[in-house]
Amino acid sequence: MTPETFTAAKILELAFGAIIKTGVGKLTEGAIAKGKELWQKIKQRFQGEPAIEAALLEVETNQSKEVLLQQVVPFLQVEMLKDKQFAQEIQQLAQQIVNINQSTNQNQTQIDTQINKDIKQQFNIQNNEGGINVNLDPE
Repeated sequence: MTPETFTAAKILELAFGAIIKTGVGKLTEGAIAKGKELWQKIKQRFQGEPAIEAALLEVETNQSKEVLLQQVVPFLQVEMLKDKQFAQEIQQLAQQIVNINQSTNQNQTQIDTQINKDIKQQFNIQNNEGGINVNLDPE
């Protein structure tokens, strides 16, 4: 999988999803942990800047996506342009979140598919021209 370039808005959306434990396609536990790390990295970057610190606190306290988009995204966009290394670091974290989430979701889909096969096999469920026959074999 080739790494994608994440915008400031997408990076913050992933981090925001982690701190409110919901969001972009429902993040998995592993992705939430990585998202919290991303959020902390962004917060640390803006320490000592009262306007952005206040906006970040409001986002956390009120789970305000509007404040995130209107007040935090512009600051992060500028910071990413000023410091390419910082931009690369947070883009890598964002990519890790997406990768963890996709991997976990794929694994869960495979597990669910296998469980469904096992259940059909155990109960000998067969499709029969639009109907379902269930034959329970006594053990």
